[in-house]
Amino acid sequence: MGKIIKWAIIAFSVVLVVALIAGYIILAGYDFNSLKPRISKAVKDSTGRKLVIGGDIDLAIGISPSLVIEDIRFQNAAWGSRPEMVTVKRLEVKVSLIPLLGGNIAIERLILLEPDMLIETDKSDVTNLSFETGKPDKKKAREKLTAAEDGMTIPALGFKELLIQNGILTHFDFRTGDSHQVVLRRLSLDKVGSDSLLALDMIGTFNGRDFTASGDLGPLKALADEKRPWSVDLKAEALGIDLGLKGTIKDVLSQKGLDIAFSIQANDFAELNRVTGLDIQLIPPFKVSGRVSDPGPEAYHISEFKTLLGATGLAGDLKIDLSKKRAKVKGSLFSEKMDLRPLMARMKDAPLQSKEAVKPSEKVFSATPLPLEGLSALDAELLFKAGRILTPQLAVRDLNLKMILKNGKLAIKPLTALMGGGNLEAMVDLVPDGKAATIHATLKITSLDIEKMLEELKAGDMASGKLDMDVDLKGKGDSLARLMGSLNGKSILMMHEGLIRNSYLDLLGGDLTGRLIQLLNPAAKNKDYTVVNCLVNRFDIRNGVADATVLVFDTEQMSVVGEGKIDLGRETIDLGIKPQPKKGLGKFGFSLGELAKPLRLGGTLAKPSLKLDTAQALTAIGKAVGGIALFGGVGIAASLVGKKGEKNLCEIAMEAARTGIKPGAAVEKNQPGQVVEETLKGIGGTLKGLFEK
Repeated sequence: MGKIIKWAIIAFSVVLVVALIAGYIILAGYDFNSLKPRISKAVKDSTGRKLVIGGDIDLAIGISPSLVIEDIRFQNAAWGSRPEMVTVKRLEVKVSLIPLLGGNIAIERLILLEPDMLIETDKSDVTNLSFETGKPDKKKAREKLTAAEDGMTIPALGFKELLIQNGILTHFDFRTGDSHQVVLRRLSLDKVGSDSLLALDMIGTFNGRDFTASGDLGPLKALADEKRPWSVDLKAEALGIDLGLKGTIKDVLSQKGLDIAFSIQANDFAELNRVTGLDIQLIPPFKVSGRVSDPGPEAYHISEFKTLLGATGLAGDLKIDLSKKRAKVKGSLFSEKMDLRPLMARMKDAPLQSKEAVKPSEKVFSATPLPLEGLSALDAELLFKAGRILTPQLAVRDLNLKMILKNGKLAIKPLTALMGGGNLEAMVDLVPDGKAATIHATLKITSLDIEKMLEELKAGDMASGKLDMDVDLKGKGDSLARLMGSLNGKSILMMHEGLIRNSYLDLLGGDLTGRLIQLLNPAAKNKDYTVVNCLVNRFDIRNGVADATVLVFDTEQMSVVGEGKIDLGRETIDLGIKPQPKKGLGKFGFSLGELAKPLRLGGTLAKPSLKLDTAQALTAIGKAVGGIALFGGVGIAASLVGKKGEKNLCEIAMEAARTGIKPGAAVEKNQPGQVVEETLKGIGGTLKGLFEK
C-alpha cells in the first residue's frame, strides 16, 4: 500500500512538472502585444475614450511570471487641461501560472510605478470622470472586455496585492482655480483578492505636507454586496492631526448603513493653519470622538460625542436630517467644566492679519450687515447644560438653556444659571424681517456675591459686595450699529455694601481712568480698601438714546452723582459728573476746590474724554437752591448725605433705579420747600466737615 502511495505522488509530481514546462513554453511563445488593440477597443467601448499602450507587453519568465507594460496613457475629457487623464510609466503584473493554464489570470501582485492621475471639474460642475460611450449597452461593456472578431475574450482579472510607488493624484477646479495634489510615495494593499481583511499601508504628501495611513479594510468583494457590511479600521496622521475610524458600512457604493466610531486628536494647529490659511487659536490638547450612523436617507446620528479642549470638555448627542430643503438639527450637549480663559486670552493676543485690522476704528458698533442668511439654512432645537463656565470676568454654575431655531426665528429661553451664589435669568428672541432683524433680550441677576465669584476665578480679594442687574432691551436693524441706534428699554445695575482694593484700582491705569479713580477715591494712598456704600445706575433708553435716570457712586470719602445721555446710534457721550466730599477728608489736606469740581464726560464711545464742566460750576448753586435737579452742584446731593447719614443717598438712588423716576423730579414735586432748607443745611454741613481736623 505504501509503494502505491509513493508512486502516485511521484506520478502527480511528474504531471505537474510537465504541465508547468508546457505552460512556460506556451507563455513564452504567446504574443501578448496582440492584446493591445483588443484592450484599447474594450476601454473605448466602456468609456468613450482612448487607451494607448506605448510600450511592449512583455513576459518575464519565473516561478511567478510577470507581465510588464510600459507607457500607458488614458485620454482626458475634451475640455480638460491636458490630453491625458491618466499616465502610468510602468505596470507590472505578477501572475500565478496554474490558473493561467485554465484561462484565468490570477494576479499575485499588481505594481504601478509613477502613475499620474488628473481629476478636473469644469465651470458647470462636471468632472472628467463622466464618461460617454455612445453605446446602448454601457453596463455590458464595463462588465466584460469584448474581444476581436475571432470571438476570443480577454481573461478575467483578479489580484492579491497592490503596490503603488511615486503616484500623483491632482484635482483642479475651473470654477475657483483651486488645486490640490496627493503624492503617494508608497501605497500597498495586501490580500486584495481574498475574503480576508484588506491591509492598507500608505505614506505620502498632501499639497506638500506629509501624511500616513494604515489599518484594515473589508474585502473588495464586500464593496458591491449590499447584504455584507464592509468594515473599516484605520488610523491616519496629517498636518499634526491624528484621525481614527472604526466600524462598518453596509452599502459602500451608496454610502448607506454607516456605523463608524471616529476620533480626532491634535496637539498643535500650526501646520493646519499654514496649509489652510485658517487662524485656529484652540488650546491643545484637542480631542473629539463619537459614533456616526445614518438611521434614514440623508439622516445622521452622532452619538457618544465627546470633545476635550485643554481643560474644557463637552459631551452630547446630535441628530441631523438633510433630507428636507431646510436641514434639521436636534440634540443635547453637556459640559462639566468650560474654562474659556486660556482661549480668550490667546484670541486677544493673536496678531492681527491685515493692515485694515490694525487701523483703529472710529466706531464701537459695527455697520457690517448681520449674517441673517444662515438662520434660514436650518431648523435646530438644542439643549445645553454646563456645570461650570469660567471667563476672565465671570464664573457661572449650573447653566441651563434651550435654543430653538425655526423658520429663521431664533429663541434662547429659558436661560438660567447661578453666579456668585446669586441667580441669573436671561432670554433672547430674534425675528428676521427682510435684511433686518427684531431682537428682544432680557437679563436679570439677583444677589450676586462679587467676592464669592472672584474666589471661583481665583482672582484674589479685589472687591466684594452684592450686585443686582436688570436689563430689558428691544431693537431692530440690519447691523449692530443700526440695532443699537433703535434700542428701547432699560438697564439697571445696583451694587451695595462693598469694598474695592485700591491696588486693583491702580491697575486700571489710563489717563481717563486715573482721573476717575482720583475723583472717586481721593484717600486711596492712605488705605488698602475703598468702602463702597453703593454703585447705582439706571439708563432708560428711547430710540437709541440712553438717559441716565440715576447715576450714583457712593464711597466712604465721596459721593459722586451724574446725569446726562449716551446716544448709542451716534455713539456720543454727554454725562455730567459731580463729586461731593464727605466729613473727615480735611485731615488729608484736600480743599473744596480740589474735590468738588463738576466734570463732563463727553466724546465718543471709542474716544471718551473727561474735563472740567465750567458751565455746570457757574450754575450749580442756583440749581441746587431752586431744587431743579439732584445732580447739579453740591445741592440736593449734599442734603441727602447730610440729612440722615451717608447711606441716605444710596437709598434714594436705589428707589429711583427701581421705579424709573428721577430723584430730583420726585423731590421737587413732593417737597419743594424742604428742598431749599435741606440744601442750605447740607452745604453748611459739608463745608464744615471738609475742614475738620
